[in-house]
Amino acid sequence: MPPTVTTSVRKVKGQTYLQGVAYGETELHRIVSYRDGVLVIDISRDGKAGSKKIAFRKVLVATPHSFDWTP
Repeated sequence: MPPTVTTSVRKVKGQTYLQGVAYGETELHRIVSYRDGVLVIDISRDGKAGSKKIAFRKVLVATPHSFDWTP
C-alpha cells in the first residue's frame, strides 16, 4: 500500500514551495511558475528550501474532467 502523502503550498523566505509529507518526512520543491493551468516545479535532490541541487524540472498541465468514474 502506498504511503499517505499530504501536499500543500508553503512560503519560505519569499519563495513559494510545494511541500510534501510522507512517512513523517517533509520535502520542499520550489514552484517556478503557475499560469494558465501549467505548473512548473524544480525538484531538488535533498528536498530542502533554498537548495541549489536541482535534479529535475517538472511540468504539470491541468486537464479538464472528461468522464465520470466511480470505484
